[in-house]
Amino acid sequence: MIVMPERSICYNLEPYNIESANVESLTNFIKRLSEEHVIPPGAFLREFIPRYSNEESYEERNKTNTIYSNFTKGYAINSIGKKAENLSEILNILTGRDDLQNLTLLPLKTLIEISDIRTNLYWCPKCWESENGRYEKLVWNLKVVRVCTKHGCYLESICPSCKRKIKHLDTRTTRAGCNYCGKEIPNDLVPQQVEELELEYQKYIYLCLDFLIYEVFATQKGLEGENLYGNIKYLIENCMVGLSIKELAIKSNVNRHTIFSWLNGSKRISLETLLKLAFSLGVQFSEIYSLNLTDIKLIKILELKTTPISKLESKIDTSLKVDITEREVYLDKVINENSNPPQSLEEVTRSLGYKSIESLREHFPEKCSLISKRYKEYKRNLRENNEKAIENQIKNEVYKCFKTGVNPTIQHIEDIIGINGVFMAKRFRAFRRQTIEEIHKIKDQEL
Repeated sequence: MIVMPERSICYNLEPYNIESANVESLTNFIKRLSEEHVIPPGAFLREFIPRYSNEESYEERNKTNTIYSNFTKGYAINSIGKKAENLSEILNILTGRDDLQNLTLLPLKTLIEISDIRTNLYWCPKCWESENGRYEKLVWNLKVVRVCTKHGCYLESICPSCKRKIKHLDTRTTRAGCNYCGKEIPNDLVPQQVEELELEYQKYIYLCLDFLIYEVFATQKGLEGENLYGNIKYLIENCMVGLSIKELAIKSNVNRHTIFSWLNGSKRISLETLLKLAFSLGVQFSEIYSLNLTDIKLIKILELKTTPISKLESKIDTSLKVDITEREVYLDKVINENSNPPQSLEEVTRSLGYKSIESLREHFPEKCSLISKRYKEYKRNLRENNEKAIENQIKNEVYKCFKTGVNPTIQHIEDIIGINGVFMAKRFRAFRRQTIEEIHKIKDQEL
């Protein structure tokens, strides 16, 4: 149960465009709310959020350092999981609002999977130049949205100064700058323009998302995702006149095996695949979402539209480069080699030309499990070694501080070792205290 304050603690800030596909994301709302209170987003999350968490999540936070993960996995705040649920509920209480869950993808969770959601910040340079002092739209968190339809350009994700992908939130996050290099992202970036056919398809996607978001807001209830999936499935199986699944696969640029697997119930398709199929069939989500079986039977699909392949997609080689026997030999070689670092399953998938890890797992589940397990073990050992190295740095600096008569404050040590926000991790805070206590014990024994 969430702890209730006697009155709202924060300003009752009005979200941008809450009834449409232009609605801002919850991470953007947090940045704006922080600005209104004249504190950095990191300080806002540290100081305000824990006070109104329940006891169970407080205990869990001590174990897993949830507050720190708000920065390392800030994308989850806009997502469909527990972090989005908890944070939107707490922010509702803090601001006296009741609608902030609509700034996350939670209302669409019956339609999307975690794999549909981006893990880094994407934005339109033109929108940042002209809109409300820069704001991030919620739909830009979906991988299927690659274009700003207002300005006809691709979304950006790379800092032009340091060439790194920008996070949604960080201890140094501002609405104007990169969380890595700290430099402001200029307003005069020249975005890459989109070809007409792809722009038409992206406008279709925006219309579908706009309908879904407004449907949630207007009805105040969740979407019936299975109803939408079911209606499109019925159209494919019963309403295509003189058209085959093979033709649909070619026109929609969807793998034929994927379509058959979905139709026979052995596989779920992504939101992106559903949109590709619906576009090719020539139907809008708003037209078929609420249709009953009697109405759907009246629809006749006589021709198919071509779903364009994005330039961004076409840069990825998705063709299978070797036959099934050679693939198995290659996987065995990866499993048995002693390379350091070992290949990740994502790298192996790319090398073999598969479009997704899931596709590779379908054919080689046991081998994929071995490759994944070894890579996770490597990453775990790497993390442990890095943490030990940081502890050695902290210990050395604390000892230096005592020798030189300097107070070993958290800020001082952070500045010296050059790792911003390192003491947000409970492990390092405890290690610093432990080191200071050890020094005091040594001094007491000397006396």
